[in-house]
Amino acid sequence: MRIESIHIYGFGKWIDQHFSFQQDGHIEIAGENESGKSTLRQFILYMLFGMKAKQIERFTPKKGSTVGGRLTISGLADQTVTIERVHGKHKNQAIIYGNNGAQMDEEWLQSALQGIDRKEFQSIYTFDAHDLKQIQDLNNESLHEVLLAVGMTGSDRIYHAERVLEKKLADWFKPYGKKPEINQLFQELADLKNELTNAKEKENQYQQRLVEIEQLEKHLFQLEQEKSSTKENQEQAEKRLTHYALIEDYYFTNAKLKRQNQNMMFPVEGLKRLNEWKDSILPLKSEEQVLRNNVAEIEQQINSLDLIPDEKLEKIEFGLKLKNEIDQIEAEIEQIRTRISTIEQEIITKLDSMQINLTIEQLRETELPFYLEEAWADLANQREKLTLEKQYLENDRSSTAKMKQELLEEKEQLQKSLLEQEQVKQYKNEIEQVNQVDNQTKQQAQFQKWLQTYQKQIKISSFALLIGFIIGVALFFVTDLVWSIVTVVLAIGQNIAMRLYGQAFKQWLQPGQEQLASLSQAEINERERIIQQQSELQHKLIEIEKERQKSQNEQLKQAERLSFLQERINQIEQKITDQQKQYPFLSNVELTYWPRLYQQVITQKEKLLDIKQLETETNNLEEHKREQQQTFDLLELATMDLKLTIQEEQARRTEYVQLQTRREELQSKLASIVEKQKPYQQEINQLLQKAEVETEEAFIEKGEEKEELDVLQQKSNQLYDSLAVIFTEGEIKQIADGDFEDEHTLQILRDECQQSVNETTEKIKEKQSLLSDQKASIAMLEANEDVSILKHQLAIKQEELQEAANQWAVYQVALANVTEAKSTYSQKYMPQVFEQASHYFNKLTLGRYQHIYIEDNETIIVEDREGFVFHVIELSQATKDQLYIAIRFALSHVMANRLALPFLIDDGFVHFDANRKEKVLEIVAELSKDHQVLYFTANATAKASITL
Repeated sequence: MRIESIHIYGFGKWIDQHFSFQQDGHIEIAGENESGKSTLRQFILYMLFGMKAKQIERFTPKKGSTVGGRLTISGLADQTVTIERVHGKHKNQAIIYGNNGAQMDEEWLQSALQGIDRKEFQSIYTFDAHDLKQIQDLNNESLHEVLLAVGMTGSDRIYHAERVLEKKLADWFKPYGKKPEINQLFQELADLKNELTNAKEKENQYQQRLVEIEQLEKHLFQLEQEKSSTKENQEQAEKRLTHYALIEDYYFTNAKLKRQNQNMMFPVEGLKRLNEWKDSILPLKSEEQVLRNNVAEIEQQINSLDLIPDEKLEKIEFGLKLKNEIDQIEAEIEQIRTRISTIEQEIITKLDSMQINLTIEQLRETELPFYLEEAWADLANQREKLTLEKQYLENDRSSTAKMKQELLEEKEQLQKSLLEQEQVKQYKNEIEQVNQVDNQTKQQAQFQKWLQTYQKQIKISSFALLIGFIIGVALFFVTDLVWSIVTVVLAIGQNIAMRLYGQAFKQWLQPGQEQLASLSQAEINERERIIQQQSELQHKLIEIEKERQKSQNEQLKQAERLSFLQERINQIEQKITDQQKQYPFLSNVELTYWPRLYQQVITQKEKLLDIKQLETETNNLEEHKREQQQTFDLLELATMDLKLTIQEEQARRTEYVQLQTRREELQSKLASIVEKQKPYQQEINQLLQKAEVETEEAFIEKGEEKEELDVLQQKSNQLYDSLAVIFTEGEIKQIADGDFEDEHTLQILRDECQQSVNETTEKIKEKQSLLSDQKASIAMLEANEDVSILKHQLAIKQEELQEAANQWAVYQVALANVTEAKSTYSQKYMPQVFEQASHYFNKLTLGRYQHIYIEDNETIIVEDREGFVFHVIELSQATKDQLYIAIRFALSHVMANRLALPFLIDDGFVHFDANRKEKVLEIVAELSKDHQVLYFTANATAKASITL
């Protein structure tokens, strides 16, 4: 897919603007800050995915214009299409025009984009410098969702199907629900079984068999308890066998710890501190040795100088002076004066033309060292670089402040929508009271049902009492008085027992009559909606507060950096002021021209030296021209090269003075270096004293013993944490003391428990078989019509439940297949993503980092060329940026075969150095073979295609 052209009706600062993107390779769009680069990128996103009304307000032109435009795209379909989107028209939906005049709607656009929405597009195909911080939140799950969203054909239908299946499953069954169909069938089955049980109890006249069934069930319960207890012992043995290696490791680790000296005296991080002090003192010792060597070398040079005695040197100098005056006094004196006048006039003319208010006398007194030109050029470069960096930082700071203000405004809007906590609490209490009313109604219905049953039982008991009296009277006349009394007593006893039972159960079952709130279903739904809405608002406020804290932290960092840059700029300005004080003629000259001015001034300075030499020669010639020849002859120096001898001697004497000065400076530095070493040596001695050792070797040996003790303690703690998840505190203490069974004993105990479980299981089967026979015998005696009806109803409900369960299972299998398909797709493409990302990351870091992995299927880690592994949080900010860009590029590369969307990069490499920026631009050029890349930047290069 390629963006061929853009026509903006109105969007932010752009009004009736047209852009064409026909170039090959990546397209660089350059412009200064506030030139509209980010606005152009947001316009492209708006045309493809739309934008909320509140967000569009930010891009409404101040001078008034229709918000919207056109986007001409090729490669999205079989033909080139034009997307038109105008705010306020067609319900803010996009209209797509084909070459043949056909019109398509936004659904066609989303289908052509294979379900990619704005969030997913921004997660891969567009980013800026602020987005690079998201690498700390990037994990396997988010990468998996992105891959599925952009890679699978028809992914929007898969997501829709997954949501539908989840909803269907929830409609059929919820573990703690009441409204789903299967939950209702379960409740109806439970009610039918309760009614069937009650019906059976009414017609059961075989108490003995019921007693036997009860005894069998009790025996079965005991067997089950015995089986469960044995299984617990077996599971305990299995658990110890499974983690026997961990138990044994913990025991041996604690045994080693007990053998160690737990009270070892050693300073905290002693080895590290010793190494730090030694590292600090080592450069000083090295510098001390260098200084001593330099002092010895200078002393050797001083001793090697062979100086001429002062008396002889004066004689030679005098002779040379006389000889020069003799040779030149008559012929050159007038010529020298003319030359001096000419040079002075040249200097005055040149100084006037430079307009720097510098006279010949001032020039003669001014010292211009050889390094001054380079120092001035460096000052100019530093000031320009710092000023530019400060400007960029101020722009970033303004953007961060604007984002923070937007978050505060959104937070205030949300807070206005919040209700008082007392109101929300009142709604929750009302809903709880409504639930209590429902429970009270159910209890009342159950009580009425029991009351009807009890009244029938009272009638039967009263009838049995009457029959008992009749039988007792009959027995009194037929047999004897004893049987008559027994019969009457039994009849009266059962009636009394029935009435006592009724009174007791009536007090127990009869529900309370407390008055509770009553709400309609609509009021209940409204209160539940308000409670849910308030909860969501609270969650949004928390998220906004987190974002605000991030923006505030970013502001602090920017302020700190800005303060640092201002301090650097002040330092540069102070250096400039110092130079102007030292060289007043610089005050009216721009800093950038100082190096060129240096060359011109130094040239005039050299001319002054010529003038001085000419004046000296003129004075000497006039003063001594009469007596020169006679005095020179008396000196007897005609055979000696006087000038060369004097020059060599002056050079040696100058070198002698310089060596003396240099020796004194080095001796002073040497004393200072020796003094600086004392605090470090004192710190090292204190470490040795705390460790109660005499030498550094003994200190290191004791430190290694301490580290070994710490490693054992850490390992013991880790093993303890692992065991604490499995065993109790007492069991872990027993393990540490060695009070645990060996592996062979545990295996024997496990086998014995298994055998006992098998034997108990056989007994349970026998009892269950006998119980089934007894129940079958009683079932044959059931002739009550209510039982048959309830059984029929129960069978029907069971069939309905079976059908519902089958349907629920179908949806469950379908959902599992969809989930498995997503996982399979991720497993197929995720290795490709990380392989390509590793290639890009290796290139961006100049070969320092070789591979990128997912640790424990959750977090991203990287490996350097030496095999060391780092988490994202351990990397520098620049390396995090490079990692994020590598993953972004790798995702787009893997997805290119299915959907190659344009890449929008908004100054994403602003913090890269020159080498890494060159590498990332090479990757962008490589990426542009499969994707169209629009690179927005404030730092234009020679390849800039569009300049805003």
